[in-house]
Amino acid sequence: MPRPPARATDRWSRRRAEILAAAETVFGEKGLLAARLEDVAARLGMRRPSLVYYFGDKDALYDAVFAGILDALRARIEAAREGDDALLRMEAIAGAWVDYLHERPHAARILLHQIVDDLPPRGREVRGRAAALLAAIGEEIDEGVATGRIKPIDARSWATAIAGASMFWVSAQPAVQRSLGFDTLAPEPLERFREMLVVLTRQLLAGRADGPASARAPVAATSATSAHRSPSKGTTPGTTGGGRGTGRGPRQAEPRKPRRAASADRSSNPNRSRS
Repeated sequence: MPRPPARATDRWSRRRAEILAAAETVFGEKGLLAARLEDVAARLGMRRPSLVYYFGDKDALYDAVFAGILDALRARIEAAREGDDALLRMEAIAGAWVDYLHERPHAARILLHQIVDDLPPRGREVRGRAAALLAAIGEEIDEGVATGRIKPIDARSWATAIAGASMFWVSAQPAVQRSLGFDTLAPEPLERFREMLVVLTRQLLAGRADGPASARAPVAATSATSAHRSPSKGTTPGTTGGGRGTGRGPRQAEPRKPRRAASADRSSNPNRSRS
């Protein structure tokens, strides 16, 4: 069978990419259950039968969109796996996760719909991509554990925490802005959130305290955070202030007070029961 002309192949590839982009928007807005192929076709000014020529049914189109989301996310994570320190690489992965979902908010909503709508597991290709994504994170954690830079932790636990927080932060933007007047995707709140996830990653994963000094360096200041005062003594680098919660560093041991004689203790403590 003769091969189609290169021009026809390019046209087919471009049209397929346009369908995937439109479908990502529709699935992000409506979810898999409510979305229809007609919705996707209408966005492109085409008829449903023409859409079916490229993708046989709605599930096939959804799986293709889902696979594309995971491929692009995996590429971001691989790009963040630079440098010699495993902990710094994991912090970079957390930041890359936020950046990617911010750039593709409909992708964030599709991932969230998959969980909230309790949809069945996707096809083999999608599951394989998800497993490869998790394996890359697991490799980073295993390497960090071997060198003492990272504490042992299940890669699924870290990924669920980071993904859950970032998916909600991006997906909930319209509702949060309507109800609270707070735009989660405005530059300043988004950068603060990104920094919080990087600091959270550091505190969840940081191993021995005597690691390289570069791994304990503060998160790079932004225009939104540089005006704040420097972290006070006893706080974790990259946080501001010394309040309660994740901003507090390791607690110093207090000198032990000398023990009093047993008789003095009994006589001075009226709440102590008598034998």
